[in-house]
Amino acid sequence: MIILSCNFLTHFMTDFFTQLIARFLYPIYGFFAEGEFRYYWVYAISGLCVTFFLAYRRGKLRETASAFFHPQIWFSPSAKIDYWLLTLNSALTYLLGFGILYHILSEFPQSAILAANPSEAPASAWLLSIGAVGLTISLFLAADFMHWFTHYIQHRIPALWEFHKVHHSAEHLNFFTSERFHPVDILVSTVIKALFIGGVNAVFVYFFADALTIHTLFGANILLAIGNIAGGAMRHSPVSYRYGDFWEKYFISPEMHRVHHSENPEHFDKNFGGTLAFWDRIFGTLYIPKDQEKMTYGIGEESAEFRSLSHVYFGPFRNIFKKKPAD
Repeated sequence: MIILSCNFLTHFMTDFFTQLIARFLYPIYGFFAEGEFRYYWVYAISGLCVTFFLAYRRGKLRETASAFFHPQIWFSPSAKIDYWLLTLNSALTYLLGFGILYHILSEFPQSAILAANPSEAPASAWLLSIGAVGLTISLFLAADFMHWFTHYIQHRIPALWEFHKVHHSAEHLNFFTSERFHPVDILVSTVIKALFIGGVNAVFVYFFADALTIHTLFGANILLAIGNIAGGAMRHSPVSYRYGDFWEKYFISPEMHRVHHSENPEHFDKNFGGTLAFWDRIFGTLYIPKDQEKMTYGIGEESAEFRSLSHVYFGPFRNIFKKKPAD
């Protein structure tokens, strides 16, 4: 019995540490193999090709290349925090069980529906095809609205803003700033996303059982992948581009998201959306930038505090729980 227990413990610990090391390396794997990553190599390269092509057309190729390759962008204290968070958060979310939590919350509504309504999927291939298209569109819209809603409350609720500040404290934008978040920020997004996605899946499971498969590209929802090819990776890039006044009424361009990171008070709490500008238009948070707007990034003087990894992780808790000064 003792030998069996020791063997089990050895196997468990070996598997645990193997998974933990894998999580540290997962962001690198994601760049090459995960189409759901916004900085997936296809999206990054397509965005850069468009950026430099447009710069060439405007006669600003040298200026754009200089901005992109500037050492401060990639080697500043702010950028180093991006790299640390990219790897550490991947391991921390594994240790804290965020993936398990997402699975439980997103799967529960479907499981409940299947248990209460164990009907079979329609036999018609035509209906299943229509259902797959409907599920693909519905999941994309739900995820996009979830992005807007989560982002909105992270700015509007003071306690959540303290954690979301980590993302906005970036003083320079690079591809990996897209993953610059406090674990609590990630937890909030994980819970809300699971509930939104689980709810949508449950509706379709009710009518089609579990027979539907969404349409994908690079392993991601095809609509999300198309949006990322059109500029998703460039939203946290040192250089970006606009879609033009007309299209930016409907879609969030890379430059529109850079506005969201701007220190200019005119840009505060604008452009919360992910791919679609629709939600920002409805709720009055849309800002369509002018050409050649000069922007600096961060949260003012407080940005300097977030050059410390300890402050990134523990500062938000201190800010929330510290006593208010006496009146």
